[in-house]
Amino acid sequence: MRARWLPFLLATLLAACGDSSTTGAEVDATTDVSVGEDADTGAVPNDTSVPDATELDATTDSGSAASDVKSETASDAVTDGAPPACVNKGGFCTWAGAYRCCSGKCDGDSCLGYDVGHTCSSNAQCQLANCVAGVCACAIGDAPCGTAGACVDIEYNDAHCGACGKACGPNQRCLMGKCECKDTFTTNCGADCYDTRVEEAHCGGCGKACRSDQVCALSACRCATGTECMGKCLSFASDPNNCGSCGKVCPLDHPRCSAGACVCATGLTQCPTACVNTSTDRNNCGSCGNVCNGMKSCVGGVCV
Repeated sequence: MRARWLPFLLATLLAACGDSSTTGAEVDATTDVSVGEDADTGAVPNDTSVPDATELDATTDSGSAASDVKSETASDAVTDGAPPACVNKGGFCTWAGAYRCCSGKCDGDSCLGYDVGHTCSSNAQCQLANCVAGVCACAIGDAPCGTAGACVDIEYNDAHCGACGKACGPNQRCLMGKCECKDTFTTNCGADCYDTRVEEAHCGGCGKACRSDQVCALSACRCATGTECMGKCLSFASDPNNCGSCGKVCPLDHPRCSAGACVCATGLTQCPTACVNTSTDRNNCGSCGNVCNGMKSCVGGVCV
């Protein structure tokens, strides 16, 4: 019996060995391809490169804004390169969902919020993140002073310093909403900065103005000409009410002031005792002390 089955047993074993060798080769080939380069393309199947921003945005949008996606309509999609229609106007969004017009504008890449003047309920809805009394306002530190109400920085703008239209003077600059002096040696007097050492309108301090007949020198008002006397600049050389000094009035017999001294009136000559007319005075005929004798008279300064 054993001899009869032996040939069949050997044939079965040989067939089994042949199949096993073929299968092993195929397995080896498969293993080589899976861990090496692709046989057709030469690419590495296990690609570890970082996906681009578009792929990340799409993933983020589909995950974090699933409820928004449900509300999208056919108009959201970009058709023939045209921007999408505004759908989520003024609502909350992420960068991935910015194309859904969170700004209220079909700009395609921003979440700016509503413009200044638009109604709002929170800072998040406003373009400049400043919702005041239910209306989008300029950012803190700005005011709508520009063309067509555009927001302007009123903290450092010389034409709108602290408020719209409040301009600083030529010698000032705007710092933190206040007009300050450009030069350290000048004084801030509100409308502008002045050198109070020489400025007639602010001599020695803001608002201390000199008179029209004065100039400012070394922070003090001084007479341009003459001498200070009772609120005026006067010349003591010829003023009969202040002859030679402030308040000195010339008497009636010497009513004129000349070179700071009171002198006789025009046509009279100062003699030791009085002012006389030497053309007609017998006691001072022609000169002081020349007396005409006898019955002579003085005519034209001559005794006749």
